[in-house]
Amino acid sequence: MPGLFGVVDLKRGRGGRDLHGLSCEVARRLTRQPNYKCDLHRTEWAVFGRIGASFHDNTPWPAEPGQPAVAGILHDPLASMAHLAARRFSEASGFFAAACEDGQGLAVAVDRRGSIPIFFGLEDGLLVFAPEVKGVLAAPRPVARARSGGHRQLHGVGPSARHQTLFRAVRRLRGGQALTVDRSGSASVSTQLV
Repeated sequence: MPGLFGVVDLKRGRGGRDLHGLSCEVARRLTRQPNYKCDLHRTEWAVFGRIGASFHDNTPWPAEPGQPAVAGILHDPLASMAHLAARRFSEASGFFAAACEDGQGLAVAVDRRGSIPIFFGLEDGLLVFAPEVKGVLAAPRPVARARSGGHRQLHGVGPSARHQTLFRAVRRLRGGQALTVDRSGSASVSTQLV
């Protein structure tokens, strides 16, 4: 499935090689190609990439530092600073999943309809996001732990639980939501688009 994927070290304690290897494993799972050549954008504390139809993408790849990495069509480019980007997603239009990182912070968002999904797992200082759950499950074991009774809960609740998954630490960004990570490593999900 086309989209963005990435790995973020919230504690900034893991080496870049570990993040790169994990990001490549996410890409391999998403593409089902064991020899998939990873085209990644690396920073000191985050690695992210893009897979899928390049003709949909109106932002060059890899993106300049501080510029958004986009899957889909994003109108009205985001601010160059990630902590401002989360606020400015409300000004964006089109169908998109976008990530913006500037060394100080990271923002990942989806359009109002959640046209290009973003699933994310956050546990033990490691944030992994991908367009499918199987990409997030490339993360170490704690993120991949199953939710007790998750299948019964999801089938019983129906559409109101669309942001939940069968895995305890894996959720989906709903339409119009942004996941932001600040310099201290704390992460939060907020609704940016109305």
